[in-house]
Amino acid sequence: MKVFMIFIKEDIAKLSDVPDREQEAYFHDWKQWVAELTSSSDYHSGGSLDHEGRYLAEGKVLSDGPFIEAKEAVTGYFKIKAQDMEHAVGLVKDCPVYQYDGALEIRPIMVY
Repeated sequence: MKVFMIFIKEDIAKLSDVPDREQEAYFHDWKQWVAELTSSSDYHSGGSLDHEGRYLAEGKVLSDGPFIEAKEAVTGYFKIKAQDMEHAVGLVKDCPVYQYDGALEIRPIMVY
């Protein structure tokens, strides 16, 4: 089994335009999906990310958070265990992030 990092990327501007009732349904879908994922043996860890942060390059702070003004933001992450990339994709193919044009980036974690 390999461990994969899943980055959750969402269009913050698009989500802020979603009516409250639809946002509630979206968050309900997320809670249900996360509950199913975390109850499986494939789940490793995960969480939501705050909008505050720093962007660094060569030891210099290039930007202070919040990064909410960016169109697409990394809003959370999951680590899952899977046989290979295809298995990892299959585990997250029903993620609610796609409802509002969000995306997932799946990366295997290298073992040194």
